[in-house]
Amino acid sequence: MLETPQAVVGTIHSVKGGQADVVYLFPDLSQAGDAHYAHGGASRDSVIRQFYVGATRARERLYICGRETSMAVRI
Repeated sequence: MLETPQAVVGTIHSVKGGQADVVYLFPDLSQAGDAHYAHGGASRDSVIRQFYVGATRARERLYICGRETSMAVRI
């Protein structure tokens, strides 16, 4: 018998459409994401929208974690 996982780890893209009671959101970006964020305009807006998607996956609690690198969205 397969059991439901206690924790799911994934990117914002991989959990798109899913929800969880508790979500931990890390603001760090890939090099490509950082380039889009730094470019400004529509590119930056696209990165911000992705974080909005990540934040709205939480049903009960959202934890915004500290940045680990210099390539991170300012939340």
